[in-house]
Amino acid sequence: MMDRNRIPMKIHTLLLLIALSVVESCRRDSPPPDVLATATFAAVYVALVEEGEIHRSFGGKHGAPFNADKTLARFGISRDQVEQTIRYYNEDLERWRGLYAEVVKLQDQNEKKVTEHSP
Repeated sequence: MMDRNRIPMKIHTLLLLIALSVVESCRRDSPPPDVLATATFAAVYVALVEEGEIHRSFGGKHGAPFNADKTLARFGISRDQVEQTIRYYNEDLERWRGLYAEVVKLQDQNEKKVTEHSP
């Protein structure tokens, strides 16, 4: 005959293991603390691309290299945070797809602002 106290203990153990696996999977999906939020990373990416293009078109002729640190400082972030974020995104292609969707949305918004303010 089976001990009635053993069955609930097995159920408790099983529930504990399930709970731990759920917590672990959630922890793996959440970015590390130094990783930038998608919206922030997209805004920085757009700014770096736009400011880099402006620099190459106008300022780059004089031999001065484009300084991304000024752009990063404007957002209050460091190169290390950007590097950590890139490493995080490199782990999963879907993260890049989400980022690029956000980048396209921001560029569309910027383009709309420019066309609204142009004569």
